[in-house]
Amino acid sequence: MPMSRSSRSFIGTIAMVFFVVFYAMVVMLFSPLILKTASDHFHPIVYLITQIIYYFVAGVGWVLPILPLIKWMNKPA
Repeated sequence: MPMSRSSRSFIGTIAMVFFVVFYAMVVMLFSPLILKTASDHFHPIVYLITQIIYYFVAGVGWVLPILPLIKWMNKPA
């Protein structure tokens, strides 16, 4: 018996919440490593630009891995 769209939406929503929490923890884990290296070796302006790029990429980066889940959630029953 195939899953209904509402069941897939519920399961997908729970999976997305867990993924985003896990993703945020990974981003927090790697940010000091990447940004500390940049602060030690580069001018403060370059360090600021590095921060902006890192947090932009990290902030948008969760979308690509989640797209297949969203497509699965929205497919017809």
